[in-house]
Amino acid sequence: MTKTVSYYTYCSQTDQKSVLAGYPIQILVKDERLNKETRVCAMTYYVSKPEGEITIKMPKSTYERALSGETGVFRVLGTFIERNNSHALINGQEYQINPVNFSKSDFRSENPTAMEMTLMPKSRNN
Repeated sequence: MTKTVSYYTYCSQTDQKSVLAGYPIQILVKDERLNKETRVCAMTYYVSKPEGEITIKMPKSTYERALSGETGVFRVLGTFIERNNSHALINGQEYQINPVNFSKSDFRSENPTAMEMTLMPKSRNN
């Protein structure tokens, strides 16, 4: 099945929503066939706009797990594609992408919520 999840970015330094874009993320899915906490990369997505939608294809059983409220079925992380530390480089500033789980309300059909992707600037000394 295919499901679309809305997102927006949030900068923890400026307390502004929907201002950062231009970095890749990976979406991990919990794979209980391996063990209860193992996650595998289901897809990579390029955040080209500060707010938007991500379309995800998944088995119905995975969707049902997420919709039931199981924690961490889907998780967003930074990637190692552009940086060696899963941070994002946006306009010359390095940001840490805080991991975030999709919530069951992000998946519901009526009045879904939007997932917040929080980015935290890293100082040059970190």
